[in-house]
Amino acid sequence: MLATTIISGYLSPKFTTDLVQKIGEEHLTRVESLLGFVLMLANTSGSLLATAMLQLFSLKNSWLLELGMMVSFMVVGEIMIYKNKH
Repeated sequence: MLATTIISGYLSPKFTTDLVQKIGEEHLTRVESLLGFVLMLANTSGSLLATAMLQLFSLKNSWLLELGMMVSFMVVGEIMIYKNKH
């Protein structure tokens, strides 16, 4: 949880800056509410996934799997942001 919060705090300003630059003011409110909805769904599905992995795997293996998935999603997200900038 701590690592996710630290990484989220690191990436959030970059994401918000890119969002404001790419989207016009008339659509910004809609996009932010859509992102809030998607993040709410991601939080719920992430909790379900974490619970399922704890049930299927041991504690040692489940946190490694979750960390691997988190890092892979972050890398893919950064690649997509980089490609959209250039």
